[in-house]
Amino acid sequence: MNNRRLLIINSLIVLGMFCLSLWAWQQIPNGQQIPVHYGLDSTPDRYGGKGEALLAMPLIGTGLSALFAMIPQVEPRAYNLMRSQKAYFRVSLATVLLLFLLHTAVILQAMGWPVEVATVVSVGVSLLLATVGNYLGKVRSNFSFGIRTPWTLSSEKSWSKTHRLGGKLLFGLGISGAIAALIAANQLFLLLILGGTVSITLFLVLYSYLVWRNDPERQSIEL
Repeated sequence: MNNRRLLIINSLIVLGMFCLSLWAWQQIPNGQQIPVHYGLDSTPDRYGGKGEALLAMPLIGTGLSALFAMIPQVEPRAYNLMRSQKAYFRVSLATVLLLFLLHTAVILQAMGWPVEVATVVSVGVSLLLATVGNYLGKVRSNFSFGIRTPWTLSSEKSWSKTHRLGGKLLFGLGISGAIAALIAANQLFLLLILGGTVSITLFLVLYSYLVWRNDPERQSIEL
């Protein structure tokens, strides 16, 4: 897997976040409280100083970029993860891009732009779920990336069928969440994302077991 390329691209995105923070730091007066958390109606419900508001997201992005580059180096089933590199690359990139989007929205709102940060967050999270769902069915069995239950990890059939079904469900959930967020149905969005994520997770755990149980080639977990 081309970890160097992934690290370089994610690092450039994080560098862009730091550049935005540096620009905003010079524009925002010292002592000004900046919204760092929002309710579903886009109303700020917690404020922080410039350090928290302008540095938290870039630092999180730095940590995630390093983590995404390191995982393939320690993955026991590295060959399978390498075969899934397109999906891994796209999901990793989408995650860091989401942080960039959220960071930009927070800065623009702090600078007085009419940005509904809660809507940006809702749409961004929904599109990330849709991205994960779009690529989930292409992920090969590994311990780091995907729906990892004892049964998917010990049955290729369970892994394949669970991920194909899970990908379709997550993609549908993500698109539905984005539509709900865009029509300002915030309560519906919360119900869809929280309730849908929990329901899909529990269903897929059960489904992975049922497929595993009927797989004559199932085996114990081996690295």
